[in-house]
Amino acid sequence: ADMVDFASEANVSCLKAGLEQLEHPWMYVRADHDTEPFYLEGVSKEDSKSYQESLLPNEDVMVWEYEEFLVVGWNHSTEQLSEAALEQLKGLFAEGKPIILLTHVPIRPLDDSLAEQSKEAWGGRELIWGDGCYHQPDAVTSEFLEMIYAQDSPVCEILCGHVHFTWDGWVTETVHQHVFSPA
Repeated sequence: ADMVDFASEANVSCLKAGLEQLEHPWMYVRADHDTEPFYLEGVSKEDSKSYQESLLPNEDVMVWEYEEFLVVGWNHSTEQLSEAALEQLKGLFAEGKPIILLTHVPIRPLDDSLAEQSKEAWGGRELIWGDGCYHQPDAVTSEFLEMIYAQDSPVCEILCGHVHFTWDGWVTETVHQHVFSPA
């Protein structure tokens, strides 16, 4: 995510041209820079989402199903998860296949290492999903996080970004997370 600084017609056209040249499958999990340019005046969230929709469908949950595993994208993860998306995710979790979860915002691990690194980088803010964090989950998002934290969770890997630094570690004893540095 954060593939553009803001979703203007020119930025999205440039991104689309680049994506069309890729020879491998890709999943575009959008986030704050792509759809919510809070740092720019005169660019509305509605206009940004419209430009993004012209690129490809802008669904809350995206899925690639392979024979032995699923790649699941949580789109717009700077926002709370919708009830419809939660129901879709429950169905995917019930399939019993291992899941690689793509999300923009990292998930709070059981230890404090990611939270501490985020606070250091962002002036005391934990820019991750979790209780007491900048991205404080509501009841629906909390239910999804509990599904990830569950002992029988099919999630085996979380790939994310958002915090503008690299981090690798375990969210639980069975769920690994890699936070990518900015590109």
